[in-house]
Amino acid sequence: MSRSAIEDVEVGDYDSIMGLQDDLFIIGGGEIYRLFIENTTVIHRTIIDTRISNADTHFPDITGMGFSLKEELHVEANENDEHDMVFQHWTR
Repeated sequence: MSRSAIEDVEVGDYDSIMGLQDDLFIIGGGEIYRLFIENTTVIHRTIIDTRISNADTHFPDITGMGFSLKEELHVEANENDEHDMVFQHWTR
């Protein structure tokens, strides 16, 4: 799904995407996350340790949705990264 056509990228609507048999990777924004979260069984989430003023896109609160944190890796910023990051693997 996309708000605009992107060259060399297949774009579809919600129903056509839900009909696919392949593993899907949903890469936001907030409305897209909320649209697909009910049908999600695995989440690979990256948290970048920074603060953004007036942020308008947020990952949904998954508390009480049956997800369990399976793995979490904290990575300190290095010469290639400006901020520390946390990589999480959730399943339900």
